Amino acid sequence: MKNFSTIATQYIYVLFFLHCCCCTMFVLVLVQAADPSSSEAPMHKAEQQALYSAVQAFVGSWWNGSDLYPDPCGWTPIQGVYCDLYNDFWYVSVINIGPLYDNSLRCTTNIAEFSHHLFNLKHLKVLSFFSCFLSPSQNPITISTSNWEKLANSLESLEFRSNPGLIGTVPNTFGYLRNLQSLVLLENGLGGNLPEEIGTLVNLRRLVLAGNQFSGKIPESFGGLSKLLILDASRNKLSGSLPLTFGSLTSLLKLDLSNNMLEGKLPREIGRLKNLTLLDLGSNKISGGLTQSLEELVSVKEMVISNNPIGGGLKSIEWQNLQSLEILDLSNTCLTGNIHKSMAEMKRLRFLGLNSNNLSGRVSPRLAALPCIGALYLYGNNFTGELEFSESFYRRMGRRFGAWNNPKLCYRAEVNSTGHVPYGVKSCKQETTINISGNVPSNAKFSEANWDHSIQFVASLGFSSCNLDGAAAQHRKFMILSYFYHTVRNIFLTVLSSSQLVSLNSLILSCPLKNSCTKSKIGLAQRLPSTSPPPPLFTPNNPHFQVLFVTCTKFEVGGKNGWEVPKSKNDQQMYNQWASDNRFKVDDTLHFNYTKDSVLVVTKDEYEKCHSAHPIFFSNNGVTVFTLDRPGLFYFISGVSGHCERGQKMIIKVLEPASPPQSADQNEQKNDAAVAMATISSATLISCIMSFVGVLFF
Repeated sequence: MKNFSTIATQYIYVLFFLHCCCCTMFVLVLVQAADPSSSEAPMHKAEQQALYSAVQAFVGSWWNGSDLYPDPCGWTPIQGVYCDLYNDFWYVSVINIGPLYDNSLRCTTNIAEFSHHLFNLKHLKVLSFFSCFLSPSQNPITISTSNWEKLANSLESLEFRSNPGLIGTVPNTFGYLRNLQSLVLLENGLGGNLPEEIGTLVNLRRLVLAGNQFSGKIPESFGGLSKLLILDASRNKLSGSLPLTFGSLTSLLKLDLSNNMLEGKLPREIGRLKNLTLLDLGSNKISGGLTQSLEELVSVKEMVISNNPIGGGLKSIEWQNLQSLEILDLSNTCLTGNIHKSMAEMKRLRFLGLNSNNLSGRVSPRLAALPCIGALYLYGNNFTGELEFSESFYRRMGRRFGAWNNPKLCYRAEVNSTGHVPYGVKSCKQETTINISGNVPSNAKFSEANWDHSIQFVASLGFSSCNLDGAAAQHRKFMILSYFYHTVRNIFLTVLSSSQLVSLNSLILSCPLKNSCTKSKIGLAQRLPSTSPPPPLFTPNNPHFQVLFVTCTKFEVGGKNGWEVPKSKNDQQMYNQWASDNRFKVDDTLHFNYTKDSVLVVTKDEYEKCHSAHPIFFSNNGVTVFTLDRPGLFYFISGVSGHCERGQKMIIKVLEPASPPQSADQNEQKNDAAVAMATISSATLISCIMSFVGVLFF
């Protein structure tokens, strides 16, 4: 019994000892967890110090990482800084500096620098600077030219976006970055020639150089980038011809060299780019005609060669081979000849721009039968004959079909009764001209015979074309001045004595009123005899002379600052706020002034996504004028990447007209579309008319 008691006592002691040991270990664990200094962070001190010093060089010495626990890659990491594990230790692999996130690291407003500590991060794969260097005048900065070889084995992506304060040239030491797959230098203040060494980065998939001030020729060495998928060097000052070596870029999907000063011919080697889906060479100085090898780009979806003195015709290319093509813009390229019949066989074509050329002949009705066509622009050419498109085509397209400024083109008269007619084109049975020059019958139709021998006032486009000189011109001016003297007198008397509005039709005058554009149409329905005294033209009872006043408003988008990216998050709704403060009506105009930007009219869904591959309207000429041609909503965005997301977008609501449109019978009697009438003062009338007289004489 005594032995049993001894054994039990010893057993209790053992249990008590084990319990004490467990409690002690538990307490030690708690103490260690409560004291971070007692645990070594899983990042080498040298790596952590290199990161902190590199970041401080850009954001300022005030930052010391004191809010990070237990290290920069621990539970409270730096937004934009990411790490990877190598041999059980954390190493920095990604650094994004700039306002990408709410708590991202932002660059100092003082002088920033590329510290040598940055290049000691030996596992760094991604380095990005966004809206970091903002002032090219106060605190400009250049890219470091040294130490890039230290990142040769690791760096895969290098980006500088929206840094106007980043100036100077691209260092040729970028050529050391042999593993680089993405080089993005977008919308900075960089300039000078592009270094040949970029062509040695054989692993590049993406090369974006857009929106800088690069000049000189495109290096021939770029042809060695055989893995390149995207090449965008648009919106620079590049010159010279396209390198023949571009034919070796057989993996290329996107080639954008628009808005430069490139010249010479299109190389036939461009036809080797079988995988190309986008080709944009717009707004350069390329000439020599369209190379036939363009028909070999069987994968291309968007082809833009507009605003180049290309010359030549369309017949050199078998357009039916381009069955993937959705957007074709050849506007303002000095093209001549007819529209090739094969252009009506591009079954996926959604946008066709042939405007502002010297094309001639008849317009094939087969173009309207293209199954996907959504925009067709033929204006500003020499097309002739009758448009054989249906009323349903005009109704569906609206202003997205443009055929104005083709003097010898007209539409079928039977379409006129429906009210859906092509804008700026006359009915084949209603073409008339107004002459003030000789014994031409009052009911004379338009013909080539009288085009060059009289003063012609053309109404469809709202401008005048005059061809007079010498003594005859002086005589006509004297006659016109005499008529306007009596006109002013009669208008003044009419306005004072009667509230009736008089009507009118044909030549357009512009009255320079503050913050508005007031237009008045003036036309003559019969020949004016050169010997008879001037009749009282503007009287309510004269059936031959009518005056019609139309008011519209010109809106400057963005005011003196123009169309630009909002400067802060608080201003992201500034365009929509401006739109809500104004009232817009049909025929008002929006004027966009900008540099290195663009204006897109898009659908509601595209507006919300801030992206449109096929906008309803596109312009990047720096001075865009858009006419609000219908009531309802218009959606505007910037076409530059990232600008819309930062608030450069706008919704415009156009009010319904105050009164219903006139009937078709009334339209036929007046030979013009119905327009809302507006009363104006005699002083305004006199100002408008005397402004016109001043234009004639001075």
